[in-house]
Amino acid sequence: MNTGLAQGLHLVAPEPTPSTPPADEATLRSLGYEAGIQVLMPSPGGPVFDLRICRVQACEATGRMTAKTMGMCRSCLDGYRRCGLGSVEEFAARPRVASRVEFENLLCAICRAPGHERALEAYGLCEDHLVDFRRRLKEVPKLTRVRYRSLDDVAPLPTVALCAVGCCAAPVSSAANELCRGHKRAWMRHCAKRGQSAGDLLAQRRWASLAYLPPSRWLDLAGLVPSFRDELLVGLVATAELGGRISFTEIRAVVNTAVRHRLHHLVDWTAASEETPTGRRAADWLAACHRRAMSSPETERNLDTWDLRIWGFPKGRVRFGGISQPWLQQLAKAWAFADVPTRARDSIAASTTRYVGAVAAMSASLARRPDRGADPEVLGRLDIERFLDDVLAKQHQGEWSAAVSTGVLARARVVLSWASEAGYLDPGSCGFVLDPTFAIRAADVPRSTRCKRGRPEEEPGKAYTPSQMAVFVEQLPAIEGLATAKARVAMELVIVTGRRPIEICQLRADCLRYDLSEREDGAQVRHPQLRYYATKVRRWHTIYVDEATAALLQGIIEHARRSFPGVPDPDLCLFPRRNNSRYGRVPAGSGWLTKVFSAWRRLPPIAECLRGRDVDARLYDFRHAFAQRHADAGVPIDVLQELMGHAVADSTRHYYEISRERRRQAVGVMRKFRFDRNGVLVDAGRRELLDHEYQRAGLAGVAVPLGECSHPSMLRPGDQRCPVRYRCMGCPAFSTSVDRLPELRAYLDELLRSRESILASDLAEWAKEDAMPMEDEIDQVEHLVARAEELLVQLPSNQRIEVDNAIAVYRAMRDEIRDRAATPVVLRVRMNGAPVNLAPSTTP
Repeated sequence: MNTGLAQGLHLVAPEPTPSTPPADEATLRSLGYEAGIQVLMPSPGGPVFDLRICRVQACEATGRMTAKTMGMCRSCLDGYRRCGLGSVEEFAARPRVASRVEFENLLCAICRAPGHERALEAYGLCEDHLVDFRRRLKEVPKLTRVRYRSLDDVAPLPTVALCAVGCCAAPVSSAANELCRGHKRAWMRHCAKRGQSAGDLLAQRRWASLAYLPPSRWLDLAGLVPSFRDELLVGLVATAELGGRISFTEIRAVVNTAVRHRLHHLVDWTAASEETPTGRRAADWLAACHRRAMSSPETERNLDTWDLRIWGFPKGRVRFGGISQPWLQQLAKAWAFADVPTRARDSIAASTTRYVGAVAAMSASLARRPDRGADPEVLGRLDIERFLDDVLAKQHQGEWSAAVSTGVLARARVVLSWASEAGYLDPGSCGFVLDPTFAIRAADVPRSTRCKRGRPEEEPGKAYTPSQMAVFVEQLPAIEGLATAKARVAMELVIVTGRRPIEICQLRADCLRYDLSEREDGAQVRHPQLRYYATKVRRWHTIYVDEATAALLQGIIEHARRSFPGVPDPDLCLFPRRNNSRYGRVPAGSGWLTKVFSAWRRLPPIAECLRGRDVDARLYDFRHAFAQRHADAGVPIDVLQELMGHAVADSTRHYYEISRERRRQAVGVMRKFRFDRNGVLVDAGRRELLDHEYQRAGLAGVAVPLGECSHPSMLRPGDQRCPVRYRCMGCPAFSTSVDRLPELRAYLDELLRSRESILASDLAEWAKEDAMPMEDEIDQVEHLVARAEELLVQLPSNQRIEVDNAIAVYRAMRDEIRDRAATPVVLRVRMNGAPVNLAPSTTP
């Protein structure tokens, strides 16, 4: 349709101006722009304009069609209010009645005979009869229209043609016109809005070729100055890429004003449109989008206000106007130009803004000098001390808190240190010599009083207990009644994966990946992985997830693809923002999920299970519960560190705890299951440990492979030595417990593998005998393994859970001690020496 229209009008697309590059053609086509005829015809449901078709039958008008207008255009809404019908559906199902006058009433009073139909122009006459009537009126002043129609020489004229508008079957009034009376008036109104001449025949034909559509469906851009049209199109393309929305009515007002005043640039529109506010916001936004499209970081760095969208940020500005000294302003710009690209693109680079604000505070202090700090070569340590005093004075006056004062000094120190280390302050680079004493030292910045790490030993943990987690999982379906199904999926992912809430909210459609491994039979197994962006360390992480979580992710990914078709997976968010979502490209913030959790935890079942919790329940505590659950399962600290995505293991240790009460309870439980080398229980008492007994239990022995040793020579401080060669299985000072069962099994498997490998080797017989594990040792280890399994099997189900929890605590305690040790503990063996009595009662 549009191609044929362009060929019929013989229009040629204008060449783009050299100052503005051509906009993306694919995006322009999605917006409904036809370059051949220079017409913007957005399709309903397309980007930027958010147009919807009126819900009334046979009405093709488009607009926002919000819930406030009940999905109808303004004309249909007025008709619905006048008709008095109670049901909107009944009114929408009715065919729309034409509001025009009937065809016969528009004909000339003389030219009504078949084959002579002509549209009336005025006084009930067509244009040719009207001209003839006015000519005769000058000759006969008292001639009336009735007498004129009764004259003998006045006869009907033959029909000229029908209206040039394709959907209109009304005749024209004369050979000089191509439009009927109604469309001619509409053309006059169109010209009045745009300030153009109604006698432009080419423009009239362009308008007539498009008038078959409702006025809200198209917009003619041919009357614009080429430079203004190119800037407008570039701004619309940038808006589509950002996912913004602009009212088509405002775009129409912008175009009409630009045609009326022959504007050359978008920035001139505001000054030329003082008579109407319609379209002002759209013009300002399009001008800003065009400026961003034409700008680059190199051109932006010379301005006093930086638009961070040019660097790829969703929003934000960095303002250097608060720095009054030119040399200091240039220094701050150089630092910010190097710092902004290092910031994560899903934030607004607020950190850079705070650093520039710290430099502005220093600038205000330097402005108190007689020269207002304009000469950097006369600055020194005294000016730094004056700045320190100003910051301290603001803190004492209550304008700044201690944290704000410390942050200002620390950030100003970072900027000055960067300038010195990066070579910016070299005389050849900056053009001046700055005194080396003009620097903020480390001692000038007070240490922060806020404790970021560590907590008292008796402080309650933040992780949810297993019983509380069971209630949370059971009440997950209730989230759909409180919020949406997406909120339920997001909450389940937070619980299962242990990721930060903001990391779950920022998941993209390409987050689910698979790692392939091959089994012994040659079959390949797919292991699902979750790829997410760790916001704290600003890098991508990957963790393995189970099949149920992978199915959950696949379902939400498919839903996102259906909701926003055509958006690439790396840009498509699984949980997009509801408003201004850039068509699925902007993720929702963690505050959305926090509000859902706040409403969820007030449900009676969850509130009941949280009753008695010493600390408030938070959404982030699911991450603590994830770490605590894996720590209790005996996951090593290095593996847990990788699962949590921490850079150092010290951060991981603060996410789970083994409190003194849990340790004491574990010692009390496990002492009942400690046995010696013969499998005899060392302490079969059933009472609780007293304080002195708890201390004595902690001093009763030292850790050795597979158990503990209570020999006095091993308990003395200093150089601990085993008096004989390693033979713990036959030593009376050795004891072990059921928590060592995995190590005992592993050692037994190692002995058996060693025996089989030695028997199958080509060693000499004497070498085999020397290297062969002793059968007595193998039997002893098998006896200990069987004894540990026997003790566990004899336990009732309720006691088995208690013992399993104690085992988890014991194993976590050992891992923590091993990881925090500066050097690994090595058991030194003395090969030679006189035999020693290894009875426990031996005195060294």
